[in-house]
Amino acid sequence: GGVNPVTALRAIASYEATWLEREELLGPPYGDSYKPVMPSILLQLARSLVDLVAPRDITRAISPFEALSRIAEADWVDVQLLRLVTAALGYYPVGTVVELESGEWGVVTGPSEAPGSPFLPRVRLVTDGRGRAIDDERYADLGEPTPRGEARGIARVVSPAEARFNVTRAFSTSLDDSSPA
Repeated sequence: GGVNPVTALRAIASYEATWLEREELLGPPYGDSYKPVMPSILLQLARSLVDLVAPRDITRAISPFEALSRIAEADWVDVQLLRLVTAALGYYPVGTVVELESGEWGVVTGPSEAPGSPFLPRVRLVTDGRGRAIDDERYADLGEPTPRGEARGIARVVSPAEARFNVTRAFSTSLDDSSPA
């Protein structure tokens, strides 16, 4: 408890990020006398991403990949900060549904474990190339070459409305038939 540099910075960042979200109504923070601190801008960026992926109102949710793309187009976003966030989340953030060039669909579960592949994800496959559900846990690390030596690629990002399956189930392990879905 008490006031110390960490709690003070946390309070300032929360205050400024909240102000920045309402800047059109309130005007610039501090009447443009001071600039917001970097944690405030980072918090505003994170909140914007979450609001696009899991909106608090009736707005339609979009995929994490689409959310990053939309945030990148905003005029208030600092390019260096966006690069930092993209490097932290990955080019295909966890939870993004992708269609592979083979026709398989999968959910991004994290970055590739292959060295030298920082922008390629590890994907839990949920359907095969013909669209049939895969019941067992099968993963594809897109940074690793296939047994035949070719690299797997992502054909497209699948929108949440098109996915029509529970994306969170891709992160659960060994769900038996007796547990509620």
